[in-house]
Amino acid sequence: MVQTLPVMTKDKLGWLVMFLMSKPHGVTFHEIQEQWRKNLPDEKRNKELQYRTFHNWCRYLEEGGQFYIETNKKDNTYHLRKQEYAEDSNIKINIINYSLVDYEKIRRAMDNQMIHDRVVNEPQIESEENLDLISTAMRDNKILRICYEKFGDDEGYELEVHPYALRLCQRRWYLLAWCPARKGMRTYAIDRLPCCTIVNKKFKIKKDFDAAEYFKYCVGVFTGITEEEKTPAYVVLKTTKRQAEYLHTLPLHHSQTVIAEESEHTVFSYQLLPTDELASRILAMGDQVEVVAPKILREKMKQKLMNIQQMYGE
Repeated sequence: MVQTLPVMTKDKLGWLVMFLMSKPHGVTFHEIQEQWRKNLPDEKRNKELQYRTFHNWCRYLEEGGQFYIETNKKDNTYHLRKQEYAEDSNIKINIINYSLVDYEKIRRAMDNQMIHDRVVNEPQIESEENLDLISTAMRDNKILRICYEKFGDDEGYELEVHPYALRLCQRRWYLLAWCPARKGMRTYAIDRLPCCTIVNKKFKIKKDFDAAEYFKYCVGVFTGITEEEKTPAYVVLKTTKRQAEYLHTLPLHHSQTVIAEESEHTVFSYQLLPTDELASRILAMGDQVEVVAPKILREKMKQKLMNIQQMYGE
């Protein structure tokens, strides 16, 4: 049986499937209501998702032939489940073309949940609550009031910022924001925000802002302090053959280019900001890599190595 749904219902079902997929341990109806409200535009935020509407969505979804929503009556939580049919079943599975969802990927992901205890990922810093709030502020161009606890600063500080972009780097989420008080872009580690609230004031994002362009020459999240660090440089690295194999499979940066291959070494070039963060990333490769150019980056490496030598002594 082919199930035909109104266009808007398709989009809403797509949203519901994606949300339940992200919560494999189940969610309550209240949590679904709250998430739905957060995804509404400002003028509709007071419109509550009714249980009857949700129940209809569940029915539409099941009639679609791909998924159904199961209720755990012990704790009143809802779970997304995949419909299974015997091979000799005469029921034809109908894949509805929802505009927001690739259902085949979701089916595979649900199958993979069966082996989740054998798939071990590097843990990320917990930032889910702040990420959700910041994403909402970004979407609505709303100002954020944040309390920021900078490493090495016991007191911290509070200020209002304009949230521009989010970036995940080395298991930690960062917020890129315009800070009116400091008249410039600043980067904040989201796990260092003990207090983060949306202010009922809007800001205008700069028309020429491009998040990908902002981080184009950056390894990591920081774009430098001095003018020399803020200017992209022609970076040349000379690596051992073994390290080159790692860099071939996992490039340090998208600008990576091989400019020479010798019997024992490979030479790579990049267009990068010569920041301390880049130096630290290169230092992590140990004695497998040498910075050939530019001079500012070689000097940073020398200083870091001298500090290490002093730390460990002779």
